[in-house]
Amino acid sequence: DIVACSNTLPITLNGIGSPATWSGGNGTYSPSSSNMNATYMPSAAEITNGSLSLTITTNPSGACPQITDLINITILPSPIANAGNDFTVCGNLTTLNLSGSVNAQATGGFWTTTVSGTINNPTSLNTTYTLHPSEKPGTVNFTLSTTGNGSCNAHDDNLIVTITDPVTVSA
Repeated sequence: DIVACSNTLPITLNGIGSPATWSGGNGTYSPSSSNMNATYMPSAAEITNGSLSLTITTNPSGACPQITDLINITILPSPIANAGNDFTVCGNLTTLNLSGSVNAQATGGFWTTTVSGTINNPTSLNTTYTLHPSEKPGTVNFTLSTTGNGSCNAHDDNLIVTITDPVTVSA
């Protein structure tokens, strides 16, 4: 049996027996269903359903009858990161609050940025960012990536924070 992730499709099949043919499912076989190491791309309904079964059947050969074997495939949902909505802050601030989330297919997340400030705890979904003076005014781009994805590929979500000019006053 195979456990796959919806963001790592198609599924590589590893049949043994020759000649034989794959059957079942509503998806597509590539290059063909008669290739023992074909890939199988599940249909949208199979991905949504989360499971399917395929059968491999040998051709009868002389005195030997057909032999079949069933493979069950479970398709896990993809991990999803949510870095939150873009926002604007006043340039007088020295720190930003970052608040992200991940779905159940991931066990955590990791924040990154390409600018000069500091993410105070990058492995916490809810953390703070200390602004660098060179970032005012301007924008800071953050990426929240899922971690603990099992056999799934990581998912990234971006957050853009716009920083206005600092407000000053003089009497």
